[in-house]
Amino acid sequence: RYRPNCVTNDGTRRLPRGMLYILRNWGCLRTKFFSAYYTTFGMKLSTYECFLNEKPLTLTPTEFSILRILLENKGRVISAEELFHKIWKDEYYSKSNNTITVHIRHLREKMNDTLSQPKYIKTIWGVGYKIEG
Repeated sequence: RYRPNCVTNDGTRRLPRGMLYILRNWGCLRTKFFSAYYTTFGMKLSTYECFLNEKPLTLTPTEFSILRILLENKGRVISAEELFHKIWKDEYYSKSNNTITVHIRHLREKMNDTLSQPKYIKTIWGVGYKIEG
């Protein structure tokens, strides 16, 4: 008999029913789930699928990479230069900042986020970007 959030005889906890469904249907090794505030981001790394509030987001590979890096470093400010190096593994020029800015803007548009009152991706002026959580 299944009892949610119970401790088994060997001292391990059982996962909630929803998490078992996710692990069974998505594969636990290929999927990473992140949460920021009350919003849940789901990312299936093997197929480049991303979900926001259980709704699919259609992202380019670059947007997916930016979001993945920000979520993996939740709460930490990531500079545009660091994002550039992690994504393109190329030398960073001051004009490269515009490339990151445009991709962040596209991400915000797809997430219905705003620059004036961001819910997800926050800009730390002169430093970089972060997702709090």
